[in-house]
Amino acid sequence: MKHAPMSSVKYRLFSPTDCEGITQVAKEAWQFTYGKYISPEIIQQHLDTSYNPSVLLHILPFQEKNLTEFWVALDHGEVIGFSQIGFANYWEEERNGKEIILFRLYVYPTYIGLGIGSNLLNKAETFVKKNQKEEYFCFVHKQNELGRKFYERKGFFRFPDNDNEDEQELCYRKIIDLPTS
Repeated sequence: MKHAPMSSVKYRLFSPTDCEGITQVAKEAWQFTYGKYISPEIIQQHLDTSYNPSVLLHILPFQEKNLTEFWVALDHGEVIGFSQIGFANYWEEERNGKEIILFRLYVYPTYIGLGIGSNLLNKAETFVKKNQKEEYFCFVHKQNELGRKFYERKGFFRFPDNDNEDEQELCYRKIIDLPTS
């Protein structure tokens, strides 16, 4: 895949026409990120249950109700990355008292290091600020060193700070400054 100048990369909210591109990015990103320590069968099972078009399309009504936002990064119209942020259990259509979680953020491996993930994270943070929350969370597989370093560079820290060897996913938390009115 060729890289275009970053000025050609556009960001917008997910629409039904993005399903195939999201699925392709997820497939390559999951293989690149987790292929060394998660079996191909488990990766495929996750892709089938989390990135098939019916699951992705199910997100749209919740996005329309401002309970979640699913962003895509496009290079000349082709999906090259995506992120989803929203209220915990957004599908229950509840906001009050709910934490905000960054559910996913993936970029085509050939685009890593070009600022796409940072821009998607910035888009996600606008959701946090719009909803007047001072923090949000994400979960990172403990063997995903690239992901852990990315989030730590972006101001996330382990929460709670423990070393439970049985946990496969680590919880990260980021506190953000809300604009003062």
